[in-house]
Amino acid sequence: MKNADLLIAVNTVWVVIAAVLLFTVYVYGVNVELQRKLVKVTEAAFSAERRAPLTKERVLRAAVDLADRDGIDALSMRKLGQELGVEAMALYRHVRNKDDILDGAIDVVVGEIDIPRPTGDWQRSMRTLALAARQVMLRHPWAPPVIVERPEIGPSTLRHINAVMEILRGGPVTSNRRAGCQGRTSRFLSRMPTHRQ
Repeated sequence: MKNADLLIAVNTVWVVIAAVLLFTVYVYGVNVELQRKLVKVTEAAFSAERRAPLTKERVLRAAVDLADRDGIDALSMRKLGQELGVEAMALYRHVRNKDDILDGAIDVVVGEIDIPRPTGDWQRSMRTLALAARQVMLRHPWAPPVIVERPEIGPSTLRHINAVMEILRGGPVTSNRRAGCQGRTSRFLSRMPTHRQ
């Protein structure tokens, strides 16, 4: 039996026990305070049963949502745990520390950038990619400075870099100059204004 199945079975047993106790208390008119406690236990069991299992993807998506809503400075393990309805310690099964969350959140944001299909026109493709990146950065205004600070490159960021290099390969740019162009493009995108004009 998997852990998730075991958790559901245990929660189901608790719900049944709480329901029987609640019914007994109701029928026999036992202490009102005890009734309130039993209702809270029953509600907690039901909410635990409904809560989706915690995954690294869910943790990182919640981190992005929290940073979008409250700013990157508001992101902490404690607040992220509250956002997900778990204790902060539960997050450490999925991420190593706050730096791991920041690296993952950046990769989630970069993963939102639509990579254009090759058109044969490298300038049009670069423009399309730059505009797609700008739209994502406008949705996540905290991201550009964090991208510049973070030394780690995740799978989505690597996919973006490869797309830039592939687009430049179709243009009149030598391999040495492609590397320089890619670096300048990344720096330019990270310093783009994040307000709408």
